[in-house]
Amino acid sequence: MFDWTKLTKNPTDKHVIPQMQAFLASLPAFYPSSRADFLRDYFRKQRALDIGAGEHDAGCYNEDRWEHGIITKVASASLGVDINPEVCEHYTKQGYRFVCADATSEIDLGERFDRVFLGDVIEHVNNPVALLNFAKRHLAAGGKILISTPNPFCLSFQRARRKSTNRPFFMANFEHLSWVTPTNANELARRAGLTFARIYFPQIAFSNVRSPRDFGKALNSRWWRARGRPELAHKEYIYEFTA
Repeated sequence: MFDWTKLTKNPTDKHVIPQMQAFLASLPAFYPSSRADFLRDYFRKQRALDIGAGEHDAGCYNEDRWEHGIITKVASASLGVDINPEVCEHYTKQGYRFVCADATSEIDLGERFDRVFLGDVIEHVNNPVALLNFAKRHLAAGGKILISTPNPFCLSFQRARRKSTNRPFFMANFEHLSWVTPTNANELARRAGLTFARIYFPQIAFSNVRSPRDFGKALNSRWWRARGRPELAHKEYIYEFTA
């Protein structure tokens, strides 16, 4: 985490901006696989807490794509948290461990975890700092928090802006309250007393290309990565925080 407050009282200080840029430029890391494979590697043999683990509603349940299901299969232990009691009841009946709780509250679940996952959750909540405090509270020593969230700067979103459904205003998920870009993530980490450790992006391998569209994605990813601007090529950020 880059603590700009130790250098200035001005959050737009032009003399500090290069230092913030250098810090953020040091964070990108690349995983040479699909997101599902990345999650399998990240949570394998770890005690995992998955916050906001349910789908938007139980009717969206698909075990092959459901990320909590993917995590549960490889973790040494897993617990899902969701605020929707119907969703929790549904997954409990499927045999998963679920707790119905508000993950922006001061509740302590009484367990500690090696990995905490916030998969496309932080952009939905009223109080993201409280959410991070909840995650931090449940970390074991040496634990890590993994956060995925949409990237508004991706060029594909800019292209989508031209579609008729996105006129006159770009349409995202109606339930989203915010975008969490790297500078926002750094400030959230600072306020929650966490270390901003990594920004993960996929490294799309040409060996995995199965269609012209896949080839275009791989080429686009390599092009912008080579120019030090990987955020332009990918629809999401995956942030890693540590205590």
